[in-house]
Amino acid sequence: MIRILIISLSALAASVNCWAGESTLVTFSGSNGIGPVASLALDSSGNLYGTTSAGGPNGNGTVFKLTPGSNGTWSQSILYDFCTTLHPKGPCGPFAPVVLDSAGNIYSTSYYGGSSTGSTNCGSTGCGTVFRLSPTKTGSWKETTLYSFRGGKDGSNPNGGVVLDSKGNLYGTTVFGGGANGSGTVFMLTRTAKGWKETILHGFTGTAGDGACPNAGPSFDQLGNLYGTTLSGGQSLTNGTVFELSPTTSGVWNFSVIHSFSALEINGTDGAGPVGGVIADAAGNLYVATAGGGAQNLGAVIQLTPGSDGFTPTLLYSFQGLADGADPKAAVTLDISGNLYGTVTQNTSYGQGGVFKLTPSGGGSWTESVLLSFEGIDGATPWAGVILDSPGNLYGTTEFGGSSGDGVVFEVTP
Repeated sequence: MIRILIISLSALAASVNCWAGESTLVTFSGSNGIGPVASLALDSSGNLYGTTSAGGPNGNGTVFKLTPGSNGTWSQSILYDFCTTLHPKGPCGPFAPVVLDSAGNIYSTSYYGGSSTGSTNCGSTGCGTVFRLSPTKTGSWKETTLYSFRGGKDGSNPNGGVVLDSKGNLYGTTVFGGGANGSGTVFMLTRTAKGWKETILHGFTGTAGDGACPNAGPSFDQLGNLYGTTLSGGQSLTNGTVFELSPTTSGVWNFSVIHSFSALEINGTDGAGPVGGVIADAAGNLYVATAGGGAQNLGAVIQLTPGSDGFTPTLLYSFQGLADGADPKAAVTLDISGNLYGTVTQNTSYGQGGVFKLTPSGGGSWTESVLLSFEGIDGATPWAGVILDSPGNLYGTTEFGGSSGDGVVFEVTP
């Protein structure tokens, strides 16, 4: 997994603006998974789906399902166990979230594995895959590898998840491969009579007018434009970008960098190093959290507002690294009232990361509140963002913490 180091201040004790309560839904302990680093998915029945990057019966990661019970407890089932001996060239090493279609099929990516395993480009671990899990009549799940990356112009090592359009096409990113310098791709998979066909929408070069190493998957706005981030590249060559891909009637997608992050210095008014992706509101505003940048170089949340001359960046919040946390590595989540929710991997009151909320308070200003500060036993180091259900409950994962130190799934209730 691509990670960047952000220097942070020591955590100081502080009060937490808690919601009504936090619950640990699952504690991972090896056989049921280790190290969930991706966000969760929610179906219409209230079930949660996710991945663990390691652990499970074979030790190489899982896709799991959490089912709510009538007494407030949740039961976990493993839908798929990666890198089984029956499918040695299948997906392996999932770092990405899953997405569900209307038929209940599950789609995601694996960073390793695939038919390229053992090739010159990818070595013994493989270049990664896009896969589908389909429910069967017996209650089991069938895995189908839709595409195996080869490590050339087609891309290599997808770290983010995929998104579906209304026609059932899949869109995603790879961290490497693609452009002249192997700096990653944005791809589309289309179902054909002969299987799934890959089309490269953009191959990154890492040059000043382009990005490099897209770590997160892309997202759609209401007009069908795709948006995403690159961890590096852009005008500074190191601080990353936000990019847009717009479809045309000819089938070609127009690529543009709509923002190059610039602020690594103290007192900066921009972000740097976006590890997570982008979300769009109904007005076309984009929101992104960055692991660096901001006033203290400890992370920021940026809004990009569309206009006739492109997108205008606004610094909504700059993390201080004390009680409010530092180093947000995931996309933020937007509710129907315009509030933003996200996670920080470091600091807050107990030094284990936390969950925050940003509330618009008029005049263009925003108020930040810490909803949850992890203490270790209830979770630690949330790499993934949170999701919302219709009553307003938040669900997320932490890579570490819990009674075994292997991570948890948590819920925060208003």
